[in-house]
Parts: sequence; C-alpha cells; structure tokens
Amino acid sequence: AAAAAGAGSAHLAPSLLLAGERLRHDWVPDWILDPQSWIPGTRMPANFQRGPDGTYRSPLAGVIDAPMWSAQKRQLMREFSSEEELREYVGDARKVAAALRDHIWWNLER
Repeated sequence: AAAAAGAGSAHLAPSLLLAGERLRHDWVPDWILDPQSWIPGTRMPANFQRGPDGTYRSPLAGVIDAPMWSAQKRQLMREFSSEEELREYVGDARKVAAALRDHIWWNLER
C-alpha cells in the first residue's frame, strides 16, 4: 500500500549502508528470512513465505525460467553446473538469504 501511495524506497526497507557495523553477519540470513520475528514493526518486507511444513519458500524457484529473467538466469548459470543445480539453489530460501547477506557485505567492502 505504501508503494502504491508513492512512498520512496527509504520507507519500504531499512538502509543497509551501515549493515557491516550494525548487524551480525551470522544472523542476517535469519533476519532476511523473517524480519518481523527479529524486529516487530520493522520496515523490512517479508520476501519469503512459510510453507505448510513451517519451512521458508524461495520465490525465485517459481520465476527463474520466466522470460523476463532470462539475462539473470544466463549470468547465474556461469556459477552452476546445470539448470537442475541452479533451480535447487534458488529454491532453497536459506541459501538465497545467505547469498543476499553475502551480496550486502561484498558491496559494503567496495
């Protein structure tokens, strides 16, 4: 609703510019998976839903083959030996959350 009302990105999620100083590297993937359980009321959106068995589901598994993501899929395939390996990885919410954390930290070091 906030995005539809024209809210800027600063109102949708916290700034990660100071993540390396303010956050613990080891718990960031858990925070990414379920930010409300860590900080109730946080602006960080929930990007992973829990399945009926209580495990988190990655939204990437269902879209990696979509034509609009073909360029990203080609880039990712450089890191995987097969499409099956890629699908397994992007379908694992914990691996995706850890990769997001690592991406944040890598960009902080640049």
